[in-house]
Amino acid sequence: MLVLKTFLPVAACTALMVIIVFQGVFQPVKVDLGFEHYGEEADHAIGPFKLPAWLGLAMPLNALVNAGYILVGLYWMVRTYQEEKKGAVGQLHAYFACTLCWMGILYGPIQFWRIMSQTHESAVVDQWVTLPFFTWVILWCKSLTVGWNRDLAALFMLSSLLSYNLVFFTDLGFEVALLIHSAQAINVSFSTFFRFPCKGNNFTFFMCCLTFANFIVFKLMDLHLPHYSEYFTEVSGHFISKLLGDILQMHFTFLFFENIAKRQLVDKSKKLE
Repeated sequence: MLVLKTFLPVAACTALMVIIVFQGVFQPVKVDLGFEHYGEEADHAIGPFKLPAWLGLAMPLNALVNAGYILVGLYWMVRTYQEEKKGAVGQLHAYFACTLCWMGILYGPIQFWRIMSQTHESAVVDQWVTLPFFTWVILWCKSLTVGWNRDLAALFMLSSLLSYNLVFFTDLGFEVALLIHSAQAINVSFSTFFRFPCKGNNFTFFMCCLTFANFIVFKLMDLHLPHYSEYFTEVSGHFISKLLGDILQMHFTFLFFENIAKRQLVDKSKKLE
């Protein structure tokens, strides 16, 4: 039931965002389009293996890596369901985890769509749906530190979605919104980490930080790395930023919150005894 309950709002919100974009509201927004903005060569090949052009996989690794979002989302969906069923985590944790799972599962096809089509609409949707990821992590942390309020969370999420309108004021509007979201997420994550110490989370939080840094560094270096080696025209910075950055970061984020949820239930049971 929780799986369906969390799917509907995520799917509805994503669909609404897609509809708004296709209405042409963000048509004036400047986005990077074309394969020249990526380090991976658009040669329909993986190493010596040439792929048929009809597949449309001009940049195969950058396209296929997006399956990672779906796999991580499905894995943690099943794992969270099992952990909640046996009472290892609470219902609120399961709600947050399942919602983030659906966000990842739906983001995979969106990023794949952008890589494959290189259209203005796909690029805008890809940027816009990124912001709620950070917002959900912020809300998850806040639910642990100050408590959960559904109405305030809805207002916070709405303000996050509206922040994308910064693109109308500057070409760097998305980057500004993303920077604000990232800074807030980092701030509350550190606060949560220090407030709820638990076994395994020192390494897990370190990996959250490392994968976040991987994402930024390799994303920014995508077009520069091929100058150092032709290897990066295939295994590009963009690909590495997704695989060893974004996708792994999702995994360790889930693990970070699961460790806290399990510790809280253990502490609660000890107090009751």
